[in-house]
Amino acid sequence: MSERKIALVAGGSGGVGGEICRSLSRDGFAVAVGYRSSPAKAEELVAELNKDGGESIALALDLSNVANVENAVREVVDRYGRVDVGVYAAGPYIPQRWIGEITHAENASMFMQDAGSCFNLVAAVLPALRQARGSFLALTTPAVKRHIPKDSLSSIPKAAVEAIVRSIAVEEARHGVRANAVGVGFIEAGMFFEMRERGDFSDSYVEMAKKNIPLRYQGRASDIADAVAFFASDRARYITGQVLQVDGGLSL
Repeated sequence: MSERKIALVAGGSGGVGGEICRSLSRDGFAVAVGYRSSPAKAEELVAELNKDGGESIALALDLSNVANVENAVREVVDRYGRVDVGVYAAGPYIPQRWIGEITHAENASMFMQDAGSCFNLVAAVLPALRQARGSFLALTTPAVKRHIPKDSLSSIPKAAVEAIVRSIAVEEARHGVRANAVGVGFIEAGMFFEMRERGDFSDSYVEMAKKNIPLRYQGRASDIADAVAFFASDRARYITGQVLQVDGGLSL
């Protein structure tokens, strides 16, 4: 048991997810760092958080496996007695495709890896959030609001993620549960580096993308983490069902 509030962060070992864990830990949360395939990164982050006076554990969490997700949530509840905040910060690598080039198999796969994974987490963690009168947070994309060419494999599933957030906000409010989302703009962290390595983002593309951002520069993982931490806090007690675009104005 812990006197702290408890946050479960799916995708906590990633670039943005890890920064979310740090921000929540600084705000006094005990953090379960969920990981799928990076146990070493998760354990390294846990050691960092605990060394800085936090309280955290690494948690194997394969969001595509319903039984695994249910067991992971049960492990957190058994250890801490509650879950106050659930964060969906996971997400697959997104191939860049024109809509006319996307196959049925790609569309189905990406939808299940993203929206399906988010739903699996919600289904497992919602009973604990009801008990704690807690909140659910999800990362989404500005491309749901302003279409970005070749980004349909991201924007289509993320539109469903936003619908899940709104559903929770309306239907679970009677249990005291809030739900919000953060639109992740052109952030120099996590997936951005992987896409550069794969050749999806050339230097010229990055410079062109910056020119499409009113603020004219990329954001940091901490920008996303601070928004998530705000929504998780009592400062956002009267905010639910919202999508905050942290994108330098890209979605305008």
